[in-house]
Amino acid sequence: MECVLCDSPLSDANDSEEHIVINAIGGRYKVSGVLCVKCNNGAGQAWDSALAKDLQSLGLLIGVKRERGVLPSLAVENLDGDQLVLHADGSMSPARASFSQTPEGSGAMRIELVARSPEEARKILKGVKRKYPNFDLESTIANSGVQSRYSRSPLNFSMEFGGALSGRSLVKSVLCFAVVNGVVAKDCTNARQYLLEDGAEACFGYWYESDLMLRRPEGVPLHCVAVSNRGTDGQLLGYIEFFGVRRMVVCLAENYSGAPVHASYCIDPRNSQRIVAEFDLGLDRADIQASYSYERIPEGSIERAFDSILRQAVKRSAVRARDQAVDRAVQYAFSNLGVDEGSILTEQDVEKLSGLIMHELTPYLMHIIGDKRRRDER
Repeated sequence: MECVLCDSPLSDANDSEEHIVINAIGGRYKVSGVLCVKCNNGAGQAWDSALAKDLQSLGLLIGVKRERGVLPSLAVENLDGDQLVLHADGSMSPARASFSQTPEGSGAMRIELVARSPEEARKILKGVKRKYPNFDLESTIANSGVQSRYSRSPLNFSMEFGGALSGRSLVKSVLCFAVVNGVVAKDCTNARQYLLEDGAEACFGYWYESDLMLRRPEGVPLHCVAVSNRGTDGQLLGYIEFFGVRRMVVCLAENYSGAPVHASYCIDPRNSQRIVAEFDLGLDRADIQASYSYERIPEGSIERAFDSILRQAVKRSAVRARDQAVDRAVQYAFSNLGVDEGSILTEQDVEKLSGLIMHELTPYLMHIIGDKRRRDER
């Protein structure tokens, strides 16, 4: 066995495990016997990290379940221009803390503070204490609480995709998958030239003219890697799809005479479940060349691919926001009820508990009402 990139012989000392779909977006399928440690590390740092960055916003929207760790938080902006940070659990925080002070009558000072955490708020208030020694820091902290606020306008996500680095990552994945399924790496002349030679022509293009997946599961934001030489006009072709919406064809070799191959790997990144999928890569040379020139993207086709996936993501986000709001409200209510754990609640306790829950739920309910009103006004 040789490394598919540098041709170094692979051994126990330098073999590595390669994710066919990168772990950063939910990939689980790892293969050995394709990349040496040096090439795997180099490609991971340069190519795979660029692909992960391109797809991070989709991963957060859809709810990727990663093998290791959670998706990193992402700096976003809503249409009102508010700078926010979106976290893997769907919550958001201000991108930066803010602090203002306004003089009031009788020498009093009104302080308004927005912080990303209780720890950050305490740090800022300690600075206030140093400036105003009479400021009662501990009392202020003890009587303050976390207040939930909701964005009044949609988030503005960047969906840029397919640059030189991330393009090499996806071609590498298809090449490795082909080799695992019996293709000789050196027969993949177009893919290796693109990956190894600076300035080489990209060997992938976007494909939305038809659905190359047969009987696609509706609303599933799947990842798919496929390779085939069936009905391909003498080419060895690959197909790779991310989140059901980023769809690319790859020409591994324009003149292929190796062993027959027809294989695919699909996964639902929300739950790591394998999906059995059939596909047809029966494209001719004119199709592939046209895909390189963005000529296989009919008007509205990308929007249609996104539609069902994003509708599911929006529903999931709404359910998660509701559940988080209810959980926070219940925890807040019991924390402030003033009764010992395990005590039998009196009628007055239940009434107080209900009031505390509604108090904490109010920001969420006002957000829902305001959101519905804004939709009705459109």
